[in-house]
Amino acid sequence: MKNYINTDRATFLVKFDWKSTNNTFIFQNIDQLIEILEKHDINGIEHFKELDTDNKFKRVSKQRLLTVLCNGGVQEEKLKNHYYFN
Repeated sequence: MKNYINTDRATFLVKFDWKSTNNTFIFQNIDQLIEILEKHDINGIEHFKELDTDNKFKRVSKQRLLTVLCNGGVQEEKLKNHYYFN
């Protein structure tokens, strides 16, 4: 996973439902999200947020997330088969 963020692109945050200092991750594409889910989704997802034009993270719907990230292919199927998106 790359360690830099281009704020000109859609930027999302996922927070997992477990208490730790390492439960929040930022990503910009479907590959990054799938990697994060595979490695860190232990007790469920608390929420997703999207960086808005005021540089604040605001809650985002599942549909918005899928619309922005998905454009067909195997990765989209992996994401849609994840329990959170069913």
